Amino acid sequence: MEIKEWIMIISAIIVVTGWFINSYLNRRHEISKKRLTYRLETLHSFIPVFYHFHHQKNLLLMMKS
Repeated sequence: MEIKEWIMIISAIIVVTGWFINSYLNRRHEISKKRLTYRLETLHSFIPVFYHFHHQKNLLLMMKS
């Protein structure tokens, strides 16, 4: 094989490897975005509960004093 053929083979391997790595990283990014969406929904659902518990705790402390 000549050097031109080796250069073509190596460059094709580099392109294919880069394509797979890019796909893998894009998939991880999409999963993390979806996970963030669920975390924000959970946080928004928990805020009223936290506020209620905090308010109840302050009322109990005021009643004890």
